[in-house]
Amino acid sequence: MIFAKVDLKMKRKKIIIFSGSRSEYSLLEPIINELINSKKFQLILVLANSHFQKEFGYTYNQVNQRNKMQIVSIIPPEIKNNFFEKNNIKIIGNLNKILKKNQPDFFLIYGDRHETFTAVYTCSFLNIPIVHIEGGDITNGGSKDDIFRHAITKLSHVHFTTNIKSYKNIISLGEEKWRVKNCGLPSIENIKKLRVTSYQKLKSKYNINENKKKFIIFTLHSIANDTKQTIIESRESFKSLRKLSNDFNIIITYPNNDEGNKIILNDIKKIANYKIKDIKIVKSLGKKDFFGFLNLINKKDFFSICLGNSSSGIKEALSFNCPSLNIGNRQNGRLSPNSVFNVLPRSNLITNKIQKISKDKNIRKKLTNIQNPYYKKNTCKSICNYLYDNNYNLSKLLLKIHK
Repeated sequence: MIFAKVDLKMKRKKIIIFSGSRSEYSLLEPIINELINSKKFQLILVLANSHFQKEFGYTYNQVNQRNKMQIVSIIPPEIKNNFFEKNNIKIIGNLNKILKKNQPDFFLIYGDRHETFTAVYTCSFLNIPIVHIEGGDITNGGSKDDIFRHAITKLSHVHFTTNIKSYKNIISLGEEKWRVKNCGLPSIENIKKLRVTSYQKLKSKYNINENKKKFIIFTLHSIANDTKQTIIESRESFKSLRKLSNDFNIIITYPNNDEGNKIILNDIKKIANYKIKDIKIVKSLGKKDFFGFLNLINKKDFFSICLGNSSSGIKEALSFNCPSLNIGNRQNGRLSPNSVFNVLPRSNLITNKIQKISKDKNIRKKLTNIQNPYYKKNTCKSICNYLYDNNYNLSKLLLKIHK
């Protein structure tokens, strides 16, 4: 167990942070680093769900290697069958014990995952203030994200939004204004500080064909409420990728573990069987490699594009002047900059759109002038200071008045 050094005269606030997926943790990490560096907090990180699933890269190891805090795992890796049921039962039982034992000042969570909702539900019975980051977003594309996200908002006591639209959405849900602060997206601020993986290292690590200077970084997630649509989007996307591999280096990453993900995983196995040299399949890139690929568009004579239906293409790709092609309607309703292009899930449309964008010699220059609506200066510091400097009245904080 390692904690940041701290002035003993300073009273540290204790925060338990919950993470159930690799993508969520990458968004949490810059906040965690700021909290540690401030020396004002004692942190405990609770990991669950896909962090312990081999098919998603067993990301517990990555998190454990680069963290300077106590890490508690509550979902053992031996859970394989009926994962969702057993996962949520484990969260309720084990997290309840952790929270009661440690009595934190805050329970901090991120986003809209089903396991996050289960964790928040558990915490809500224990009179511990819940801090929610990235509430208020809207995605009308058939996933269950909105259901869990808004439910988490109503159970939480402090809200940090990533954009002004989401801030207004939370207020419209009846939350008191003093509980809500628009801070921006933490990962975007962190991008400016992060040293991404260089092309030479990416080339060596992933055996990249250096004769091709155009790259597609592809991630597709399932649509939990619509199996038929997931089948169509997956089938058409992979059909397009096979065609595009003639001209592009293609990096395929695994989907998250939402309901219906096996449809996409099976299609990944099928395309792997074709043994196409310039299609690389990676369970989890990690943010330095992921951002490194996006950043290739800034290299002379190179091109890169983020393809699929992941929110990272909408929120983060623009930070590298990298365009995104969003497939289908999973992200409908989410605030999108003009760097995001949309396409119906038809293989010929996807292929033609990618080719058209890649041939635009001025694309990087056009994107440079687009403002990212998710960026605000000092995002992580604002969150850190807000949690430490505000002397919340616990009774007032826990008493939710819904307007």
